Amino acid sequence: MQAEYEKKDPFSSPAFRSLREFVFETRNAGPGDGGTEEFERELHSRLMAVERDLVRDHIAQYDLDAKEIEVGAEQFRWKMKSKQEYCGLAGTFEIERSIYVPARRNGREGSARWSCEPASSRAHGRRWQRAS
Repeated sequence: MQAEYEKKDPFSSPAFRSLREFVFETRNAGPGDGGTEEFERELHSRLMAVERDLVRDHIAQYDLDAKEIEVGAEQFRWKMKSKQEYCGLAGTFEIERSIYVPARRNGREGSARWSCEPASSRAHGRRWQRAS
């Protein structure tokens, strides 16, 4: 999964292209076309969209795509992919991440009351997240 993110060009994202187009359009427009305040708001909005994309890609790198994982001394099995909304300094964004549940113990399915979510755990320093 790591190789997938290394190949992705962050400067080709729709948000970055939008920022680039805005910068070129405003440079070519010359003075008098809209106010400075309007320019700053639009620039800020587009910069935040780029930041959200970059943070989303960074956090997504931490997700695992394995059948089973071990956290501490406990085994977890992959259950599903799930989209989760995250909030960063640039605003909210969604990330699809793997959800793991405790593996079987003594021939019984582990309790699904708790789930392990590697992307959030590793990116934000949390170990557990209550399953919804």
